[in-house]
Amino acid sequence: MKLDVRYRLPLGVMALFGAGLALSHLSDDAGFIRWLGMLCIFFFWVWGICCWGGLLVKWLGMARPGGGLCLAVGAALVSVATGVAGSAGILGSFCTVILPVSLCLGMVLSARFQAAPALHRWPGLRRLLAKQYGLLLVGLFLVFRGVQASMPDMHPDALWYNLPAAFKWVARGAIRFDPHGISMVNASFWDYLYIWPQAIFGGGSMAAMISAHVFSQWIHFAGGYLAVLLLLVALFGREGVGVSNRNYFHIALLAALTAQDPFFAAVTAKNDWGVAAWFLAGVLLVRQHEAPRARLLGYFLLGLSCAAKMPYVYPVGIFLFVHLLVSRKNRVSFGRLAARMAILALPFMALLARNAAWTGNPFFPTWGDWFPSPYLTEVWRRGIAAFQGGTFSLDAGLAMDLMGFFPPTQLVALLFFLPLIKPGQRVYGETFRVLAHTALWSALAFSLFTGPLSAARLIGIIPVIIIFQGTLVTCRILEKGFPGRRSAVVFCLLLSAYLLYAPRAWYGGFGDVVQGRKAGEIVQRAQSGASLRYLLAHPAPGMRVVLLNETRLYYFLPFGGIRVWDDPELDRRLRGCRDASEMVAVLVEAGGTHLVLTAVNIDGFFHEATGLQLLELASRHAEATLVLTSGERLVDLNRLLRAVTEDPRP
Repeated sequence: MKLDVRYRLPLGVMALFGAGLALSHLSDDAGFIRWLGMLCIFFFWVWGICCWGGLLVKWLGMARPGGGLCLAVGAALVSVATGVAGSAGILGSFCTVILPVSLCLGMVLSARFQAAPALHRWPGLRRLLAKQYGLLLVGLFLVFRGVQASMPDMHPDALWYNLPAAFKWVARGAIRFDPHGISMVNASFWDYLYIWPQAIFGGGSMAAMISAHVFSQWIHFAGGYLAVLLLLVALFGREGVGVSNRNYFHIALLAALTAQDPFFAAVTAKNDWGVAAWFLAGVLLVRQHEAPRARLLGYFLLGLSCAAKMPYVYPVGIFLFVHLLVSRKNRVSFGRLAARMAILALPFMALLARNAAWTGNPFFPTWGDWFPSPYLTEVWRRGIAAFQGGTFSLDAGLAMDLMGFFPPTQLVALLFFLPLIKPGQRVYGETFRVLAHTALWSALAFSLFTGPLSAARLIGIIPVIIIFQGTLVTCRILEKGFPGRRSAVVFCLLLSAYLLYAPRAWYGGFGDVVQGRKAGEIVQRAQSGASLRYLLAHPAPGMRVVLLNETRLYYFLPFGGIRVWDDPELDRRLRGCRDASEMVAVLVEAGGTHLVLTAVNIDGFFHEATGLQLLELASRHAEATLVLTSGERLVDLNRLLRAVTEDPRP
């Protein structure tokens, strides 16, 4: 019996999944064979969530959707399902059986009902070079960014709570609070997606940790960065954007993808671009689809973006206000509006309930004065108060930091406000103008309520929208205000060349590949990497590594890693000590065997005096030091305690 052609792709993807599982476990190190197996599994994961997203969207009464919407909706489904399974305490069976079987079922059903996302072919190379050079540049840029995402990025935030939270939840088999690691409260719905790779590849080996790390980066890159690109195309690809040449649109996309502040996060295992994708998907469903059920899904996605990153309350709230204000045809009764707001609030209220049950403060770690929590220590209070990201400033001297550090991009961004001068004009589509108002007032409100300095990536979709629309407006001005179109073409070529050159940081990951560096080398080159190398070479049963200032906790978890300032009880005991020798005794009593002391901490969540006292004591007893570099020191706590006992000088 001949197999129906519709089912060939699902069966092929399932076969890839099996091959990927085999390949990823053939190699004991994070080499090419293991990487190839991970890639097969990742293709299975991406196609599976796209199929489920397409099924849901089609059930809601929409035609076959684009890939960006399918990615965002499918990721939301998996995230919510993982959260429910984790709350029920069945993460083990969910990750190993239920989720893979569900993804396979989604592929079969989407083939049966033709609900898979539409696959579009790129134009031929000759046409790309001649007429669509902008699309070619975007494609090449995504390839390089994808290569960078294939190398472990050592950004401290991802290694502090995004990945450690998923690792601990898999080890416990449930999404539960760890009173000795309060940073995990920062992980929420998007971070639930990182649970599955921890379960599939997880374990105590370095190769397993790196595999789960890189796979999580791929999830963020595809489900966030790539989805934002596709959603911008879906939002504005057919609506009027004021320009006639398609290359201008593609260059605007390229400019948006290089927005300075959220730029780095695209290849990390964080949530910035994933939350932005949920926000844009919600905007797309609310603005451009008449089906009531589709709009309800849009409101849910907007609420999910707020739950995954609380600062998105600003753009979500302002978008809804502007949407209801300017769209007369969307006026609804009070009852329907209340129902939509209830659906929007559902994921956000679920997060608040989780945080309240864990810490007593639904908004933990903020709003500590309103909701006192025994887990919000003085160190964390000072760290939050001192947090400054350096953008979205109302200070005149820092106003140009709004769009990052690229002067051409800043000048382009100023023209973003031109669509707001004449709200009644129809050159730009209605959604274009609604998002323009949303971005403007969100930036102002966020700046006013968070102080003169705050991180733009916390609402990273705003600089993306501003740069995207600013580039389009600039192209329109050059196209209409100068004779001929050559000025706009020259501007786009110069801007694209600058954008591809300016963020030179993204060449680093590609350079690691070209130079043949292995993933393990990259991990061990980072701060505290020398200590990690020593621990890998000298494993011992019962090992428990204590990190003082370092926030790159993830790779120390197989050694029982714990960070002092994320454990309120240990923090309290250390702060009550009279001298450094008493601190060492407290750490040993808590089960610590090794202490990692680092010279630099970029997060500010630490107590400097305690670190200096311990560093001075360790320097005086060099026999307890196992590793010493210019930026770190690994200390054997038991040796140090014996040395202090024999020489009790303060």
